[in-house]
Amino acid sequence: RRLTIPTIGIAAGRLTDGQVLVVTDVLGMGDREFRHVTRYTDFSVDGREALRRYVADVRERRFPGERHVGHLSAEERASLESGMMEE
Repeated sequence: RRLTIPTIGIAAGRLTDGQVLVVTDVLGMGDREFRHVTRYTDFSVDGREALRRYVADVRERRFPGERHVGHLSAEERASLESGMMEE
């Protein structure tokens, strides 16, 4: 029987109009592997390594660096200070 509305499935096969995939499954963030999902990376390994590098950068004061900091122009600062004085 053919439906007139779109069908969306989770592990329901190729004959649906769309599939729901959970991003954590695609990225390999969990322990379970599902046959309906291709793992494109093992985020549990990649993620831990990224966090180790982040912690090292913070401890060594490499992060945040100057490029991660926003600065107000003199005009913006004056406007902000002026607005604060009014209150």
